Amino acid sequence: MSQAIRLQGQRATSVYVEDEEQAKRDFWSVYAPCHEAFQAQVAADLIGLVTDLADAPPAAGPHPSPVPLPVVRDIVIDGEIARRAMLYDEWGPYVEQVRRQGRPGAQLGIAFAFWGAAISDTREQLVPAIVMTYGAEPDRLQGAWLAMEQLYSVTIVTLAEVYLEARSPSPASNGGAPAAPKPRRTARKRQGA
Repeated sequence: MSQAIRLQGQRATSVYVEDEEQAKRDFWSVYAPCHEAFQAQVAADLIGLVTDLADAPPAAGPHPSPVPLPVVRDIVIDGEIARRAMLYDEWGPYVEQVRRQGRPGAQLGIAFAFWGAAISDTREQLVPAIVMTYGAEPDRLQGAWLAMEQLYSVTIVTLAEVYLEARSPSPASNGGAPAAPKPRRTARKRQGA
């Protein structure tokens, strides 16, 4: 049994996930059919931003070195790699793909807020689907929701690292690239259970 903490008013209460593996499968069953569409939308939005930057007048400030559009189009995260991260805790390849996806945006000076908006957009589409699928089963609903948050937490932390690295003079100046973030379990194990 796994545990997470949730706030109710001013008081923290425990929330338990009976079967963490089931929770991940439940989330993936809702997310998987949408994965390619989400990735295509992120790529299209990023291409639009790259095009806007290229078309901006020189007075708008210095242009970073351009990233060719084919590179931007190829930054989608492979669905199988995302599936293996979520279902089998194989996060290394997923984190590397997220780093590859975020690097062109960081190098071009695209605001980090772009990624927050992209994640919010996918969350806004997934939450109703998760609620429709598991609304009659509160434990499964909660588990799938926590699994979604785990995926998004790893994604946003990885993107933040990419952006911080892009602002550093060189990776060597901070001791090299940071280690991939290790996702916490969907929730912690309840002690004594």
